[in-house]
Amino acid sequence: MRPDLKNDNALIVGVGPGIGRAIAHALAEAGATVAIAGRDGVRLKATAADLAEETGRRIEPIPADISSPQGCRSLIEATVEALGVIDILVTVAAAGNGFRNFEDDDWDRWRQGFDVNVIGAMELGRLAAASMRNRGGGSIVYISTLATRQLAVGSGAYASTKLAGTAAAKMMAKEYGRDGVRVNIVTPGYVAGERLDAMFERQAAEGDRSAEEIAAGVAERTSLGRLVEDVEIARAVRFLASSEASGITGVDLPVTAGMDPL
Repeated sequence: MRPDLKNDNALIVGVGPGIGRAIAHALAEAGATVAIAGRDGVRLKATAADLAEETGRRIEPIPADISSPQGCRSLIEATVEALGVIDILVTVAAAGNGFRNFEDDDWDRWRQGFDVNVIGAMELGRLAAASMRNRGGGSIVYISTLATRQLAVGSGAYASTKLAGTAAAKMMAKEYGRDGVRVNIVTPGYVAGERLDAMFERQAAEGDRSAEEIAAGVAERTSLGRLVEDVEIARAVRFLASSEASGITGVDLPVTAGMDPL
């Protein structure tokens, strides 16, 4: 049975063509009224129109930049103005990814990662929790990354800041639990799609294996023998956001097809 979210208002931050869009679709399909946020206002408006047509639900596009506390406050205020209240917050937006060794990296990129992956995500959570508290509770889901488990060489800025964000989300779960606000984390594995295909192509160009061989090697390292689909991430988020998960908070749920850490 699909969770029923028809009385809920949801904000998904960081909606592009992949996981964020899939989450917005899943929550709207379950009945939620959904606000989607991202930096590209034109693409966001088009995505909202497509999602509304696909799900028959109201989808509000809200352009936003969460790299500063003021940007976070503006987003929450705009969402409350548009929807009235926030029952569900999902933070997908991330910064600092890409592979650079410490020797070649710069601290500005690390600061950007902290601004978005830690401070931005937690400021959104803190502000949304205030809205949720008045409703008797709500659900916050922080989207983490497999990089926090694998700690691959070159992923220092991204892995470190997302790991800090994951720890902060678990602390938020402890602090807001008595207000009825549940905070959980979903850690995706290698998610099939254009972005992953592009990564495999780059790796192929730098090595002696084809992109197809690299993809097959990654799939082989999972228990299920395949990559993860973005809709599977979305279903996990939908579950954690719903009353079906009413007793679950502070959990980091890996949706990785059983990928072992490196």
